[in-house]
Amino acid sequence: MKKILIGLGLLVLLLLLAAGGAVAYFAGTQAGLQRTLSLARDNLPGKLAWNSATGKLTGPLDLNALSYRQDDGLAVSIGSAALRWKPRQLLSRRLRIDSLTARDIEIHLPPPAEKPEKSDQPLTLPDIHLPVSFDVQALDLSNIRIYPWQAKKPIVIEQLKLAAASENDAVRLLNFELRSEIAEASVTGSLEPQGDYPLDLHLDWSAKHPQYGAFTGDGSINGGLSKKLHVDLNAKGAATLAVSGDIREALADPDWDLKLTLAAKDLAPFNPSLAGSPLRAMLQTRGKVSAFEVDGDLRSSLPQTGPLTLSLKASGNTEKLDIHPVILKLDEHPGQLRLAGQVDLQPLKADLKGDWWDLGWPLNADPEYQLPKGTITVTGSPDRFNANLDTALDGRQLGPLRLTAVVRGGQKNLQLDHLKLAAAQGDLEVEAKGDFDLEKQSFQAEGQWRALAWPLQGEARFESPTGRFTASGKLDDYRFDLTADAKGPQIPAGQWRLQGQGSDQSLSRFTLDGKLLGGKLGASGKLAWRPALSWDVALDGQDLDPGRQWPEAKGRLAFRLTSTGKLTDNGPDLVASIEKLDGRLRGQPVRGRGEISLRGDALTLNRVRLSSGKAHLDLNGELARRWDLKWRLQARQLDKLLPDFHGSIQGKGTLSGTRD
Repeated sequence: MKKILIGLGLLVLLLLLAAGGAVAYFAGTQAGLQRTLSLARDNLPGKLAWNSATGKLTGPLDLNALSYRQDDGLAVSIGSAALRWKPRQLLSRRLRIDSLTARDIEIHLPPPAEKPEKSDQPLTLPDIHLPVSFDVQALDLSNIRIYPWQAKKPIVIEQLKLAAASENDAVRLLNFELRSEIAEASVTGSLEPQGDYPLDLHLDWSAKHPQYGAFTGDGSINGGLSKKLHVDLNAKGAATLAVSGDIREALADPDWDLKLTLAAKDLAPFNPSLAGSPLRAMLQTRGKVSAFEVDGDLRSSLPQTGPLTLSLKASGNTEKLDIHPVILKLDEHPGQLRLAGQVDLQPLKADLKGDWWDLGWPLNADPEYQLPKGTITVTGSPDRFNANLDTALDGRQLGPLRLTAVVRGGQKNLQLDHLKLAAAQGDLEVEAKGDFDLEKQSFQAEGQWRALAWPLQGEARFESPTGRFTASGKLDDYRFDLTADAKGPQIPAGQWRLQGQGSDQSLSRFTLDGKLLGGKLGASGKLAWRPALSWDVALDGQDLDPGRQWPEAKGRLAFRLTSTGKLTDNGPDLVASIEKLDGRLRGQPVRGRGEISLRGDALTLNRVRLSSGKAHLDLNGELARRWDLKWRLQARQLDKLLPDFHGSIQGKGTLSGTRD
């Protein structure tokens, strides 16, 4: 029996020595490191590879060109890595890492896992007791590129540093630094992973925005993660932002009471048109996701409005938002706008009503136009909504008007069922309707009017008793047709029709036909306004009697004028030709021909000849930097040409010299 016990004891001792030797071999030798990596390569579910591995598991340890790839899409590669640690301290239940560095890290993430069914149970945190304490002196990772699933551009982290330690189950974050191309951040503090998970964290950060400039910030979060947290966050730059308050039961049913303030001395960095405009806003929010409230105000002063105040009050939950109401007041004017109603979030739909009164334009000066009162309602979802507008209009040249509109549609199309502008006193009516296909970027519209005039109040300089129009196509290829009666104190009464085809850059063709003065007047050609104003038009008149509008100028005229040209940086560049001018005026025969060109400030008259009866005017030459213009005038009976003048004029000559 004694020999058996001695034999068993020797066997156990041999096994312990063998186990110790194996551990020493694998952990403490270069060959053991190579053998360990080979075992990992043969047994891991993915493919493990490396270029070189030197040292030993107990340290120092250096790896180069380490990579790991799985069939599910996960792939990790590390250019180089180095570990320095003190494994002997594990005997004292302490993990000590002096340094762990890695460079050129690239991570390709696999497809995201399916989300688990949402549990009605609140999230509870377990008490975590660390099996060993740890002391990480320096973790340093650099040039990190993370590719989410199917992403072409990576998330780039230039450097990540960490120094942390634990004692009595409490974790102290001595330093955590994160640096990217546009931002840097550092976090220090402590966390105890038991009970309420008390924590005390401090954050410092900085960032550079290509448009808004540099920002810096700091903040703190302290309290119990599962009970109550106090938050203080601040940011400074082109604008300053501060958030402070308490969050209760952040992991179960969050309940918050937060205050947000935002201020900017000048909004120019955010929008150049707002240069010189300040901003100050304060928001208070409290409640839970299932029932929260928001209220606050915003103050600014815009060039277009002067000082203004926006007040907000709303409440809601995850399913709906009640607005009651949002009010915009102009501090130096009586005008006010209000918006109230309800927005359902799941699915998205709205029932909103806005109203206003005592508004004018411009808002920051004596108004030229007024909106005494009006309302707008919007109901429905983005796929199917209705909007109704009803507002009063007024102005120095308008008089009292009423504008109404009904619009319905969705994300693919809009329908203007009704648009009407009518005078409160008078016969003016303008009506329009149309369809707009947002996917094809096409439209079809039509409208009509009666008793249209300008100005609408006072003596009219232009009147159109009736008219109608149609338009269809796309913004880059549309057609239009307009017919109208028109007249005025200096406009002969007539019937007009304008037709054409165009885009957002030009009218590739147009025709204008008018019946007036007992004859016809027509224009045709093309006109462009982008990239610069240019034209190629012809104007034809037949059987026109000016005496119908101006009794002292009775007659019958016919003409054809053409013009081509454009506007350049040096001025106009045009040619106008009198191809035909004949007929009778004030009982005298009238004739005309010639060509006029203007290039910058150089005027050229080429064989221009005008005659009325026995009166003749001839012009030929140039008025540019140097003048060289020949002229001849013969009018033996001025009263035949100009009824208020008598006598005769005859002469000829040359206008020469320089402009200076």
